[in-house]
Amino acid sequence: MCNGSGRKKEIDFRTNLDVIVPLDQEHLLRMERQPGGYESRPYIHVGKGLDARITRAVFYHLVDLGEKKAGDEGTLFGVWSRGEFFSLGAFEE
Repeated sequence: MCNGSGRKKEIDFRTNLDVIVPLDQEHLLRMERQPGGYESRPYIHVGKGLDARITRAVFYHLVDLGEKKAGDEGTLFGVWSRGEFFSLGAFEE
């Protein structure tokens, strides 16, 4: 679920247990490269030491919401949620 736009955007995820998890500083989004794999898999921290893998369909929706942001490590591609930028990866032109 997504409300707002730009830096004021608020993104929430619904788990398979019907729990709403906000994308924020307590529930971080991370990309994890699989050993021997070429693609990274997205995960969100849901609490109590647990991370949930984001489905491919939901990840593609995040990509649709994404935008470029210049950073110290080059241009990143990611999403804003609750005033924080969450990187989905490096942006290559």
